[in-house]
Amino acid sequence: MTDDEATDETFAERMTRAIDERGVSLSTLWRRLHDNGDPVARSTLAQWRTGARRPEGPASLAAVAGLEVLLGLPHGELLGRIGPSLRTGPLPSFQLTGRDIAERDAVLESFRALDFRARIPMRRMSLQMTGDIDAVGDLRTARVQLLVTAQSGTIDRFPWFQITPHSCDEPLEFTADAGCSLGPSFRHPNGRVSAVTVILDHPVEARDTALIELTTRFPEGSGIRELRLLAAIEASEALLWARFHPDAVPTKVEEFERDQAHELSVPRDPRRSVHTARKRFGPGYVGFRWS
Repeated sequence: MTDDEATDETFAERMTRAIDERGVSLSTLWRRLHDNGDPVARSTLAQWRTGARRPEGPASLAAVAGLEVLLGLPHGELLGRIGPSLRTGPLPSFQLTGRDIAERDAVLESFRALDFRARIPMRRMSLQMTGDIDAVGDLRTARVQLLVTAQSGTIDRFPWFQITPHSCDEPLEFTADAGCSLGPSFRHPNGRVSAVTVILDHPVEARDTALIELTTRFPEGSGIRELRLLAAIEASEALLWARFHPDAVPTKVEEFERDQAHELSVPRDPRRSVHTARKRFGPGYVGFRWS
């Protein structure tokens, strides 16, 4: 096989070739994955190998990473061939541990600082974020389009949070583009969590919907090279799109997702733009990092 042919292999083809070269059975791989704490159904492994299904979600991606180790492959050899997620099922429940405990506490403190005292009975029907990266490779804007409805009663406002990977010396700037206005804002002392009150132009009830557009601007020279879409509550559909300046196309991009207290990442081809989509997404977050 030539190098070009190997590069063009699909996930199923590369998995099959690696198994054949290793001389190991699916039953053996299945048992070793279970022993290593990466349980996956034997039938699922068979479907991955034939291409009838492909890995979706954190547990499956963790199993693929385990397969790479068992098959003696470099990290990303299989993960990098899966492609963007086409998840159609729900994510497992989101549990915060480790670093996320500090994030959770900062978000809750910001929630209370904006005078929100109870869970908001709101349903996110659609959540889309587009991030634009400047000529030096830093994130400059994140534009969100959000379609919401009320689960009960009437909704006229809700908080919006933006979390950065590190503290920013200057505050983030929020702008209401359409369908809403902005109320009080709050910047947590840790410098990583910023929040603002979004006030709908027209309050919505269970039978109504509201569509809003909101933009976050990040300080010039912030060094932020991560775009993260956080869903504190489930969204029926979610779309994340990162667009790079033509003078700053990255050499490395990874897609990451956190769910059930674990963060998993998948390498993506560096291009002028990358996107990923989810259905019934959250609670949790998905994002891109680049360098």
